Amino acid sequence: MMVDGDRVILLGRVGQELQGFSIDMEKGVGRVRSPKQPFASGITGNPYLFLDARADGTQQVAAAVAVYAESNKVLMLWYDHGTDDWSILPS
Repeated sequence: MMVDGDRVILLGRVGQELQGFSIDMEKGVGRVRSPKQPFASGITGNPYLFLDARADGTQQVAAAVAVYAESNKVLMLWYDHGTDDWSILPS
């Protein structure tokens, strides 16, 4: 879970798939956005969320997750506020 401005962003592992959703906070009241369908199968580690600081000073929520079942890979993910969805960077 990560708080970014007035949005709470959650990403977690459900079995071997990733599940994400967000909550918009306004005046202490949360509005849950629709959970996204699970994605990224074969996940065996829990995602680690962090704030990615870019050279131009902008920041974006990102995540890393281990996929031990698939030749010890690590997936990098980026959160898009516009679509309220996660994108997996190609490896």
